[in-house]
Amino acid sequence: MAIKIRHEKANGLVAEYHRISQVTLRKINGEYFVKVIINSYLSKEVREKGTGLNLYATNHTITVPAEIVESGATIQYIYNELKKLPTFAEAEDC
Repeated sequence: MAIKIRHEKANGLVAEYHRISQVTLRKINGEYFVKVIINSYLSKEVREKGTGLNLYATNHTITVPAEIVESGATIQYIYNELKKLPTFAEAEDC
């Protein structure tokens, strides 16, 4: 699973395929936070062929309700929450 959206960095790098590479769950003062590291690639094809390393990685933190964590938050849930962030608001599942 991944999401597709065109991002162009200030240095001209363009990535269209973004995939979760790491998820860390923390509980602080009774609230759950998920730290997500996203690896971004030129395209899905480049990622799948293994011919290119990720262009860059970004960190995002989302708050997850306790009932979601306790019932087993899924990767799909995390991708859906990421798509609520301005950075990925126009992203499509792929």
